[in-house]
Amino acid sequence: MSCRGPVPGTPARGEAGRTLRQMANVLVDDIFPGVHVTTGSLQPFLKKGITNDDRLAVHSVKVALGEFVAAMVIDGHGGEECAAYAQHGIILRELDRCGSICSCTEISGALQRAIKAFDDDLARALKESVTKVPPGDSLSTTFLRDRPLRRLLRCFRGACVVVVLIRPSSRDLWVANLGDCLVVEGHENVEDPSGSWIVRRLTEEHNTSNKDEVKRIQDEHPGEECILDDLVIGRIRPTRTVGNWDQKWPADMVAPLYPFLPFVGDGKPRGRTRLLNISLTPPYQSSVADVRHEKLPSGRGVLIVASDGLPDNCARLTLDPHPDVERRNQEMIESWVRSANRKPLEGLEDVEVTAVERIMRDVLGGTEERKVMINLTDWFHVNIWDDMTVVAIELFLPE
Repeated sequence: MSCRGPVPGTPARGEAGRTLRQMANVLVDDIFPGVHVTTGSLQPFLKKGITNDDRLAVHSVKVALGEFVAAMVIDGHGGEECAAYAQHGIILRELDRCGSICSCTEISGALQRAIKAFDDDLARALKESVTKVPPGDSLSTTFLRDRPLRRLLRCFRGACVVVVLIRPSSRDLWVANLGDCLVVEGHENVEDPSGSWIVRRLTEEHNTSNKDEVKRIQDEHPGEECILDDLVIGRIRPTRTVGNWDQKWPADMVAPLYPFLPFVGDGKPRGRTRLLNISLTPPYQSSVADVRHEKLPSGRGVLIVASDGLPDNCARLTLDPHPDVERRNQEMIESWVRSANRKPLEGLEDVEVTAVERIMRDVLGGTEERKVMINLTDWFHVNIWDDMTVVAIELFLPE
């Protein structure tokens, strides 16, 4: 395999910003007055065979209840198939369901049901392909066909999902979270004349680093070895996902289908064999999202919706280790809000136009042009390994 060598010399001023914008496919949209959205998704080493399994979607809709903005980030794992399908399925289903209900509580319930229904539909479609094998055909013949194979891939790959739904006219915000994507909210502190911002994380991680999630799974499966090597039944860290039906169906349903599921990267049969041996009382993954509703403050604010690649890469590239994990995490999300709000660096006014570009650039190296380029293009360092997807929603909401 040929590898790109170190970046020679110092790149021209602005070259890193232009490279970042192109690689991350940065897009801008003024959806409604007072709502400015920018998006970007980065995996620098696509040409080296590493895929970007993240997806994002932003929509606006006008219904009887008012005008809504919806944004979603999907972090796929094991392959892109589930995330790519969710990109065009979940959010539109949610918006459709919100059009005929009125209370904030009903909207919260509709969001949660829509995500669960999407996941159940994945399984239902695959079951249909498996149970309706034509006479004389075998499963081997069935999965040579494109449609059944796509259904298998969507079902057995997986994804974490986070959705934000905003009604600007009433300052209502809903956040639906499944897995370890995240939402950060920041707004001006009107009581502080120095211009400080109040910054909060609005989502909880659903993975094995969350002791409550580990306890929930262990309580649902008493006496079983559910968490192996910090992974749910030895497979993945997230504890709530869409897809991953090999962790939701009984082993005797999964085993006949595994031979038709291609491996991704360095995947090995050992992990599948271990799952089939220890999967006793599935499901071990949940598709029930946490949903919260609250009123956003009036005035200037920002919402940052991201895959876990943003905090993972930020922690490795920019933050000094600190024994106080809560303090370190708070400093990290505050740094993103500062990046979103700061002015472009001198001489980079034309390549740091958006909040997403500023957030990503500051994670990759900030003012150090050469460091940013190395993190974007130097295969030997492979400093960026996790897909990094960001939706920045800048708000100016009325009283």
